[in-house]
Amino acid sequence: ITPKNKKLSTPVLDYSTTESLIEVLKSPAANVRFKAYHALVKMGEKAIPAVENLLKDPNDFVKARAIYVLAALGTKGQESLKSRFQVFTPELQVATFRAFKKQNMDPVALSKWAINEPSIGLKREIAIALRDVPYAQSKELLLNLANSYDGEDANFLVALGIGIDTKNELFYADYAKTLPANPLTYTTAQSGMLFGLHPKAAVRSLLQRASSITLKAAEQKQAVTTLAFINSSEAVNAMLRLTKNPDKTIAAQAEYWISFKKTNDWQNIVSWKTVDQQMLTPSQKAMVNLKTELVSKNTPANRINKIAEKMALDSYGGKLILAEAAAGKLNDKAKEAINAHIFNNPDLSIRSMAADYFQRPGGSTISLEIAANMPEDAKAGKTIFQANCANCHKIGEDGLDIGPDLTSIGKKYDKRALLDAIINPSAGLVFGYEPWIINTADNTYYGFLIADGASVTIKDLSGKLHTIKAKDIKSKTQLKNSLMPEPSSMGLKEKSLSDLTGYLMGF
Repeated sequence: ITPKNKKLSTPVLDYSTTESLIEVLKSPAANVRFKAYHALVKMGEKAIPAVENLLKDPNDFVKARAIYVLAALGTKGQESLKSRFQVFTPELQVATFRAFKKQNMDPVALSKWAINEPSIGLKREIAIALRDVPYAQSKELLLNLANSYDGEDANFLVALGIGIDTKNELFYADYAKTLPANPLTYTTAQSGMLFGLHPKAAVRSLLQRASSITLKAAEQKQAVTTLAFINSSEAVNAMLRLTKNPDKTIAAQAEYWISFKKTNDWQNIVSWKTVDQQMLTPSQKAMVNLKTELVSKNTPANRINKIAEKMALDSYGGKLILAEAAAGKLNDKAKEAINAHIFNNPDLSIRSMAADYFQRPGGSTISLEIAANMPEDAKAGKTIFQANCANCHKIGEDGLDIGPDLTSIGKKYDKRALLDAIINPSAGLVFGYEPWIINTADNTYYGFLIADGASVTIKDLSGKLHTIKAKDIKSKTQLKNSLMPEPSSMGLKEKSLSDLTGYLMGF
C-alpha cells in the first residue's frame, strides 16, 4: 500500500556489521529493530562504542533504543549508562531505569541508586518497582517517595499506591508518625496520601475532616470518598454518622455511598436490616406503627380515617401506603379514606405513583384544545419550566438529568403533540423511562430501572440511585402511569401550558 503518485522502494536491511545494525536500530518498524537489538546484544561488549555513539542522535526515541541495548550489554554497558544518567533528560532517565529493570537488577538497590534524582516520572517508576518488595526492605524508600508527593500529581499517587499495594496498613502506621496531631491541618499532599492509601487506621481522622466546617467543600468530599473505599465496620459506622450531618451536601454524599456500598463491598460488614431500622426517625417509626393499624381488620372506621389522613399527608407514610397498596393489603374502607388526601402529599413521587392505586378527586380539567389555541409567552414558559419541570428534565444546561432530555423536543413535536404529551403523560411512555415500583421487606422504591441482575438499580425522582440485592426484592412491578405528574396536580392551567410549550419549542 503506497500513497497516490508516490514511488516507494523497499529498504535494503543489512544485519552483517555493527555499523549497519546501528542504522537498522533507527528503523520505525518494531520487528526490524527488534532483530537488530538481539544481534547487537549477541555481539557483546565490542558493540558498546558504536551503541554509545547512538546516544548523540537528535531523536530521543533512537537514544532510548540505544539505552536498552547498553543495559543488556553486561556490566560495562550498564556502567556506561550510569556515568551519563545525571545528564539524561527525565524521559531518558525513565528509559534507563526501565531498561535496568528488564535486566532483573535488584529493585531495592536500583531504587536507592536513582531515588535522589528530581524527576517525578522517575520516582513513579521507582514506586512501581517496589510493588513486590517486602515492607521491611522497601519501607525507607516508600517513605522517601511519600514525602516527595506534591499533592497535585495524580499519576504519582497512583504509582505510589501500586508500590505500597498490600503493605498499606504497615506503611500507614509509619507514615502517620509524620502527620500533624490535628487532622484538620493536613496539607493537600497529606490528605491526598490518605485518599490514595485509604487505610483502616485513618477512619477517625477522615471522619473529623469530613465533618469539619472549617475545611473547603472539596476537602470534605475527598474525606467522604476516602472513607467509602475502606472496608471495615469502623468506616461503615463513620459513613452512617455522616448521613446525619447537618451539612446537607455531606449527608447526601454519605447517603449515596451507603446506598452503593451496602450491596457490594460493605454488604457483609454490618447487619443492614438492623441499620435501616436504626436510621428511622421517631416520626418514621410512628408511621410504621400506624401502618400496622391501617391494614388491621380490627381497626374501627373512624380510626382508619384519622390514620389515612395522617399517613397520606406524610412523605414516609405515603411510601408505606403505596407499598401496602402494591401488595394488595388495603381494603376498600382504607382506600376510600386515603383517596381524599394522598394527592396532597408533599412528595411529588408519591403523588405521581398514587395514580396507579387511587383515583384523583375530580380528575383533570385541562383542555388541550383551549391550550393549543392560546398564544405563547416563551419568557413566562421558562419560569414555569424552572419551577415545575427542571427538577426532573434538562433543557440545554438547565435542569436535572432524571427524566428525558427536552433540549431538542421542539424538533420532534409540534405544539399540539407536545401539549398532548404534557397533559396525558401516561399515554406514551418514553423507552427507558417506564416507571417501576420495587418492594423489599423494609422499604419501597419508585423510579426508572437502571440495571437489572443480581443487583437491581433504580433511580428515583430526586436522581438518587438505589441498589438492591435481587434476592431481597419481594415484588417488582412496572407501572402503567408515568412518573411525570399531570399538570393539574401542579396547579397548571391552559395558558401556563401554552407558555411552557412556547419555551420548549423555541429553545
